[in-house]
Amino acid sequence: MPVRAERRGQVGLITLDRPEKRNAMDAGMTAGLDAALNGLDDDPAVRVIVLASSSRVFCAGTDLATGSGGPTGRGGPYGVTRRIRRVPPRRRAGRPTAFPTRVRATQGRSAVLRAAGH
Repeated sequence: MPVRAERRGQVGLITLDRPEKRNAMDAGMTAGLDAALNGLDDDPAVRVIVLASSSRVFCAGTDLATGSGGPTGRGGPYGVTRRIRRVPPRRRAGRPTAFPTRVRATQGRSAVLRAAGH
């Protein structure tokens, strides 16, 4: 399976695992990423989602041989560029709420999709 999802306490971890193609996004990766994000985003116990890679390359972009498979219902292109949350964020006095979810790109092998503390 090219996308793995798991929950560790309040942290959701999604791992891209298609190293032979440098995690290039094809239809299967897009559908898998969207399904993983939907499942973790719908879980009220999950407060942060980390997107990581199983190899040294995070993601090479679109698989030019097959394409990315088109936009998904909740995630838009690649299943991640436009997320619609189902579980309302928790609100705490004095802390900002991240809504809607935004992707924060990083230089390493992972990206935080939703900041903790909301």
